[in-house]
Amino acid sequence: MFFNHGLHRVASLTLAIVGMAWAAVAAEPTISVSARQRYPWNGLVDLNFTITGTSGTKYDTSFTAKDMVGNTNITMQTIRKADGSAANVAKEQLTPGNYKWVWDAAADLPKDFQCDRVTVTGKAVEAHGKVQLWAGGPYWATMNIGATKPEEYGYYFWWGDIIGYKRVNNKWVASDGSSSDFLFYDISTYGQYHTGLQNAGWITESWVLAPQHDAARVHWGGEWRMPTFKEFKNIINKCDWTWSTVNGVKGYIVRGKGDYASANIFLPASGLTYEKTYVEAGANGYYWSSVPNCDGYSYQGFNTSCRLRFSSSSHSYNDFSDYHSDNCSPRFYGLSVRPVQSAN
Repeated sequence: MFFNHGLHRVASLTLAIVGMAWAAVAAEPTISVSARQRYPWNGLVDLNFTITGTSGTKYDTSFTAKDMVGNTNITMQTIRKADGSAANVAKEQLTPGNYKWVWDAAADLPKDFQCDRVTVTGKAVEAHGKVQLWAGGPYWATMNIGATKPEEYGYYFWWGDIIGYKRVNNKWVASDGSSSDFLFYDISTYGQYHTGLQNAGWITESWVLAPQHDAARVHWGGEWRMPTFKEFKNIINKCDWTWSTVNGVKGYIVRGKGDYASANIFLPASGLTYEKTYVEAGANGYYWSSVPNCDGYSYQGFNTSCRLRFSSSSHSYNDFSDYHSDNCSPRFYGLSVRPVQSAN
């Protein structure tokens, strides 16, 4: 796309829309697009695109523009749908089909912008249900990774694993269809302190799993991620928990308070796995956070990571303000993952 902002001129347009996988076992959605600037040029660009995917499935779509010469991003916010309503370019939910949008490029380009090429790209990932349980808090997914409904256990992951495993006919099956005994003593994150994990690229400078090692981000894409230790603390302190049975599955209905009392999620008591053992399903729930244990913690600080644990009689911790052993599990354990999405 060639722009001279001062002259309001577009000589040609290059627009690339790419699909993005949302899960290891699901086919990628595809987006094909044709785009044309208005002639004579009035600052508008017609975006005509087709989403191909599973019929009836909603996809989160996003569009971004990039100055290929200056290597900077350009905010796209003035886009309208065919009916004239504003499109949410950061996350518009769309089903497979044909769409016609119009981008007011002149309105969004920086003042005095000059560049000989701008490339617009887009992404599509499967949309997932989400609920905000307290003011300013994250959006919590309504089901686990690998589940198709809230009461399903979904996949089990070792800490840092992005494949995931399910129990099928008393055997472990990976999300890519391969079989496994779920033996994880030799996992790469085991036996490493923060410095080693960071040097190897497992965690970021903020001491959370890097996006490429975050199971929620890899499977669902978009802005989904694994919860932090603080977010687990808040979901305990800021919500009401009721031990319940949903479609024959035991777990907790977690409900917001006050203005958020109508918002709730169900956390099934999915148990855990280690070695070839699958235990505690229906009695206890274990969910990984993205946070490794702190280096200063003496008890197996290089072998464990923080997680949420609950039983029918308890959903709190003796000392949830610290990285206590009650709040951690060995990294080779297979636990569930419930994704979250930041509110802003």
